[in-house]
Amino acid sequence: MATLFHVPTLMACLLAIWVVFAVLLTMAWSLERQRPELAIWSVGFWLGALGALFLSLRTILPEGLTIGLGNGLLILATGLAWLGIRAFDGLSLKFWVPVVPTVLWFGAFLFWPGFREDVNARIALVSVIIIVFSVMFIRSMWQGEAIEPLPSRKLVMGTMAVHGVINAVRLPLVVVAPVMEQGGIALSAWHGVFTFEIVVNTLFCGMALFSLGRERVTAEYKRASQIDALTGVFNRRAFSDHVDGYRRRGVGGAIALLDLDHFKRVNDSYGHGAGDKVLCAFVAMVQDILPQDVVFGRLGGEEFAVYLPARNRGEAHAVCERLRRTAEALPVDWKGNRLTLTVSIGLCGDVPAGVDLGVVLGLADRALYAAKRNGRNRIAFADGSEGQGELLPRVGPAEAACQTGTSPAEHQASS
Repeated sequence: MATLFHVPTLMACLLAIWVVFAVLLTMAWSLERQRPELAIWSVGFWLGALGALFLSLRTILPEGLTIGLGNGLLILATGLAWLGIRAFDGLSLKFWVPVVPTVLWFGAFLFWPGFREDVNARIALVSVIIIVFSVMFIRSMWQGEAIEPLPSRKLVMGTMAVHGVINAVRLPLVVVAPVMEQGGIALSAWHGVFTFEIVVNTLFCGMALFSLGRERVTAEYKRASQIDALTGVFNRRAFSDHVDGYRRRGVGGAIALLDLDHFKRVNDSYGHGAGDKVLCAFVAMVQDILPQDVVFGRLGGEEFAVYLPARNRGEAHAVCERLRRTAEALPVDWKGNRLTLTVSIGLCGDVPAGVDLGVVLGLADRALYAAKRNGRNRIAFADGSEGQGELLPRVGPAEAACQTGTSPAEHQASS
């Protein structure tokens, strides 16, 4: 067993792992200097590599340099890895935390009588420090998982949980089956196996920390591809994807197309800056009104779409009417000018989940066109329950349930 898990050889392997990840993280940091966690992890892995180098030269260099400095650097490197996680999640950086166990180690090594020569005491102290760090890693990752779930968080939590348990097992072993040293080499049936676990744990944690950054960048690119840059709401593709998500689960509902009236007139009269402000003010108003489960997106220009899952025709109409009335009363100030806006809405309600989304949007678009044609600042309703339909008549009882309107405001944002 001692031959298979030769500790100096394992230290050389550990050195290689620390160096590889130190290089990768340093390269990543050189490309993304605005990310402090990469800088902290880079420094930590270089210190860990230096510590592993000293430990791998244990039979060559003095013990004070190899055992004392080597273990101290590895403890500090582990603390910096945890500190980098806090930086990754935007938490306060408690630089004193990695320093405390490092000072504790050096203090015991230099000033505790007999500690320096007692390999079992050294193993016990390092094991306690690792157990504490393992708990801290798991706690930090668990907190981050609630905010931003990333696959590599689970890898870190899993490997650190195993690492903590294994080091907890080491504590009674130093009492019941103590390690013996000969010529600077630890002789034990279990010490080499546990050292091998450290190598494997370092490999997995290095991979996980490196992957965390990549996963966040990927998630950010994905979010950016789904969000309209000006208004911060879903773009057309993301809107369709989220609506399809509801519909794949068998959730029907209603779709409304919203178009700001005479919007082009705002751009022509006051410039595109004024138009952008009108759009952003309108979006903020809609987001304040819509329930949490509603999907809202910008399809392009001044046209927006709302999907109201599990709402019947009357409920959807009530939401749209509130949007229309609130938009009508929403003033927008632009360089001393008071701009008002109105919105026309085409509503397709009581849509079963199985109806093709393109058909539903086409019906809502026809209803929107009717609202524009009939004076703007109103809601027109299309019945899409069978996947095809016609605009409901604007006479008799249907008028109150399906269409409302007011006269356009004297000064309104236009398109």
